[in-house]
Amino acid sequence: MVNVEAAVGVLVMKHAFDADGLRSIVCGLTRMLSHLENGARATLAEKIVVYLGEYLDEEVVEELRMRMSIGQVLGIKTAGDRLRAAERATARATARRVRKQEREKYDAQNAARDKRIAEYLQSIGVSAKKINTALAIK
Repeated sequence: MVNVEAAVGVLVMKHAFDADGLRSIVCGLTRMLSHLENGARATLAEKIVVYLGEYLDEEVVEELRMRMSIGQVLGIKTAGDRLRAAERATARATARRVRKQEREKYDAQNAARDKRIAEYLQSIGVSAKKINTALAIK
């Protein structure tokens, strides 16, 4: 007989300090947890959150704590599954958009700074070749 709790424990500890690795196995973990009765599943999920909570992101915690319905155990997507997936997709899209905006702002600030530096260096007689070389090194 397979000891699901031990298998889940080993997998979680293997990826305990690797958020991406843990995120990649969450689906498998929830499938393994679905083989346990509700009380044991909830207890094991809470143990994982208590011991590794500071290393887990909220998405992983949510997946581990999620109660499995009959449909989910059978692999049928529920309306709640679709809603949570849509919420996660929206959050990821928003995060990507914010990161892109921050990167564009950062690039614009650097370009403006480089332009001011180049103008100053030109004003004191530094050649364009040396200015370009200096800005390329930064």
